[in-house]
Amino acid sequence: MRGGQEFALILAVLSGLSVGLTACGGQDGTSSATGGQSGTGTGSGGTSGSANMGGTSASAGAGHGGSAGGTAGAGGGSAGGTAGSSAGGAAGTVGTAGGAGIGGSAGAGGAGGSGMVSAQFMPIVTSFCAAARTCCSKAGEDMMLDDCESAFFGRHAALALVDQGTVTVDSAALAKCQTAYQQAATACDENALLSACQGVFLGTKKASEACTNGYECDDAQGPTTCLFVDNAPVGVCKKVPHGKASEACLSTCRLGDNCSSSTYGPADSNLTLCFESDGLYCDTFADSGAVCKPIVATGQACGSSDACGTLGVCYTTCQTAGVLHGPCGMGCRHDLTCVSGTCEDPSLAVGGTCLGYPPAP
Repeated sequence: MRGGQEFALILAVLSGLSVGLTACGGQDGTSSATGGQSGTGTGSGGTSGSANMGGTSASAGAGHGGSAGGTAGAGGGSAGGTAGSSAGGAAGTVGTAGGAGIGGSAGAGGAGGSGMVSAQFMPIVTSFCAAARTCCSKAGEDMMLDDCESAFFGRHAALALVDQGTVTVDSAALAKCQTAYQQAATACDENALLSACQGVFLGTKKASEACTNGYECDDAQGPTTCLFVDNAPVGVCKKVPHGKASEACLSTCRLGDNCSSSTYGPADSNLTLCFESDGLYCDTFADSGAVCKPIVATGQACGSSDACGTLGVCYTTCQTAGVLHGPCGMGCRHDLTCVSGTCEDPSLAVGGTCLGYPPAP
């Protein structure tokens, strides 16, 4: 909880990895993902949220491959045998015919995508796992990547939704993301990756339609959230309101953040965000409760770095934040980290990467 404030709802970042208080963005989330800065607790890839647009974990299912055709679980064998449920479910039975599927043995494995989804995303899988092994080794981080390829499809909530047809894939964005992963194996730069992997998944559900994950909600016209009332298994897509000065708010949506999410709370949950693009931030320390306020100018008194905007940092008064490769000074920009006195992009070898959880797409 930030500043003692207790929010009535919890947002899950659309990355499948993190659950936080404000889910917008995808850059710095409790993760981290695709992106969003870290929210007060972090959420939709957004203000604080996992770097990716996270969300609740995908349902588990049978292995996404199947070494021996037959009725493979969620993945289906590549030759022979019928594919099991695309969304996962119980382990499939092993057949005798058919060539090896993509990754793992047939039947009881982790959740996996259908053969079509597996084929579409295997270049990303290969590139991510290669980059993770290289960067985590270079950083001296402990790794648990033996099952990186075989477990990938069970670690990304959006892939089962692609199977179901409630989420579509932008092929050009996917190709851009794959290229970024290939480059990440050398640069190990998380920010470049998160930026390149935006817009891969496109929701198809309109406002007021039922949803099972924030990925499903169409945010082409602005941030949306899938609101789950009292932890119900099915939610409803909602547009995220743009707050105005003095209006009650949930969190701040920083410049460049997506700020779509999944939200858990009562039916009357306040979903309002204060958008930096509107010159506002959400003051969660206000005595009267969180409200939208104008961004504080450099040199003026502040209570948090959110008040100073993306390019500022609060140190009693708003100061200009350190930029990439510049001195840390009073503090680096929110998406950078201070390394030996210099502001740098965070390494890919952070968060869940070394455990096999992709920060993007």
